[in-house]
Amino acid sequence: MRAISNVDELRESLESGHTEFVVCLNFGAISRKTIFPREDGGFSVFYGIDGTFRHMSAEELRSEDIIGKAMAAGAFFEDS
Repeated sequence: MRAISNVDELRESLESGHTEFVVCLNFGAISRKTIFPREDGGFSVFYGIDGTFRHMSAEELRSEDIIGKAMAAGAFFEDS
């Protein structure tokens, strides 16, 4: 699994065809995310844990979502 540490790396990963990602949680648990780029530069995120979708800008992803926190903590990865 490749670590994703910022939005630019996430965009590169999406451009190379990856859409499945994981957030590593405590005690070895993971939370799966499916992410698609949007034409407006934002992202559409499917949260596997509860089956919800969220559409957000890059700034929202960085500052308001668990994904941004996981990136900063080194806990966000491509799912192979």
